Amino acid sequence: MGRRTSAARSIPGSPLGGVLRATQRSARAATRRIAPVAGPSQSTPPAVTPTPDLPFPLATMLTTDSAGVVWWQFPVSLPATPVVTATVVASQPHTVTVRGATPHAVALHVWDARGRPAPGIPIHALAFPTA
Repeated sequence: MGRRTSAARSIPGSPLGGVLRATQRSARAATRRIAPVAGPSQSTPPAVTPTPDLPFPLATMLTTDSAGVVWWQFPVSLPATPVVTATVVASQPHTVTVRGATPHAVALHVWDARGRPAPGIPIHALAFPTA
């Protein structure tokens, strides 16, 4: 004879038993309960005005100096401080942080896994201009 319950429900103290019981109970329910969906928002999102004549995003490959620091001078002065991301391109784990950013340049600092400055490490950097 077949069973309506699963094996997990028959094991005393099984944490899965309660989950299965609630799932089976909701599956047998005659009416579906659907959460109300919020209507469209009345407020309009702020308009994004792109900066004319700038490539989006600005990108470059850089290499750190003997102190593990690299400066990236942007090809043009940006209207505001950009959002900067940087990725280390190396086979060993390294950490890269933004040391400082202005509308004209950004400084990046790279450390190795032991927290020491990492010289000669290539970095791929992106700068997303903001208005």
